[in-house]
Amino acid sequence: MKYNKLEYNSALFLSSISLFLGIGISKIINSIGSDSWISIILGTFIGLFINYIFTKLPEKENKIFIYTYSTILLTLNLLLITKLISSIYLNRTPDIIVVIPLIILIYYISNKGINTILKTSLIIAFIYILIYLIPFTALAPKINIDEFKPLLTSNIYDIIKCSLTYAFISTTPFILFPKFKENYNYKSYLLSSLLVLIIFIITIGNLGPSLAKLYRYPEYMVFKEISLLGFIENIQNILSYLWLFCSFILSSIATYNIKRVSNKKILIITLLLITFILNNVLKNYIYIEYITKYYGIILFSTLILFLISKIFSKNK
Repeated sequence: MKYNKLEYNSALFLSSISLFLGIGISKIINSIGSDSWISIILGTFIGLFINYIFTKLPEKENKIFIYTYSTILLTLNLLLITKLISSIYLNRTPDIIVVIPLIILIYYISNKGINTILKTSLIIAFIYILIYLIPFTALAPKINIDEFKPLLTSNIYDIIKCSLTYAFISTTPFILFPKFKENYNYKSYLLSSLLVLIIFIITIGNLGPSLAKLYRYPEYMVFKEISLLGFIENIQNILSYLWLFCSFILSSIATYNIKRVSNKKILIITLLLITFILNNVLKNYIYIEYITKYYGIILFSTLILFLISKIFSKNK
């Protein structure tokens, strides 16, 4: 099956951002503060190298491995979406009430096929970039350069560690995309990295590293300061909705992959199992802290699983 490259790379652009939701940005800021921008730049180069490795891997696939890492990423992504919605919008609502509509929605979208998902990605990507110009233009003049001084206040080890974390967060979603070698354009990854870099700079430049570390969603808090023309407010809600759309795209592709390598019955069982895990196991705060602490390692392990699947398929 051939894909429209613009639509395909629009989905890559959105997916590359999705796993930062709720954990990625706050984790990096909490680790190295004002030096976060350095790790983003270094991480982008590492990410480009990882993507280059992806393009050199064989196209053959192993269904068991595809099912496994698709399920892992789907569970992780749905966890991020659920916690964002529960924390910001429905903080008194049980998680199960949030999870069930999400599961039904991604199941419906995945049944429409990957071409529908890619076409939707193109529209969302265009709106995403267009609307994000609003906070950039509104908050850029308020950036305090002194918040980034002095440089290199963190040790080199932590900066490199955060660079690797950024690279893993931004590239792991790409393992879900079929025919990556034929359709990948590095410009989509650079664009997503540029957007994330700007978000970090605006967040730290406006809140400062000390205040930004206090928030679970510092990017959301800084966007609350936006007021256009004196009466247009709550821009942060529109921006968070767009971030959720990114996660929906990634979740839909993961769900599509599960269905592609199995069948509808197994897909439904998998979604029910994920619902149970999100509502019972991962509801425990201890597990949330564990995932947050080892987020980069979890994603790195998923990448290793993907590489093993390719090697196994090639030898087979």
